[in-house]
Amino acid sequence: MPTLLNDDSDYVPFINPSQITDGEEVEFVSEGKYTDDQFGSNRLQMDVRFSNGQVQRLTVNKTSQKNLSTVYGPETEAWVNRKARITATKRPTSVPGKWKFVVTLYPIE
Repeated sequence: MPTLLNDDSDYVPFINPSQITDGEEVEFVSEGKYTDDQFGSNRLQMDVRFSNGQVQRLTVNKTSQKNLSTVYGPETEAWVNRKARITATKRPTSVPGKWKFVVTLYPIE
């Protein structure tokens, strides 16, 4: 189970979804941590390494958690050094005219 970190010594920049190449392979480099967002929801954040060697952080949504845990198991420490395909899809929000990127991860078996 990921642990909460209390300092900024582990700072890694967040992924900019608009710069994701759909289907690109990423590798998990940390077991992640749970953090509370501005709405009080508990979110899983993990660090991944892209093919260019750059490490970035992302919030793993429930769909991705389900996709990954089905193959890699429910404990995120087992995901370290495992690979996934990443996609970023632009989808409308509940606010008319507003769009957001949804990042989804798919395990590579």
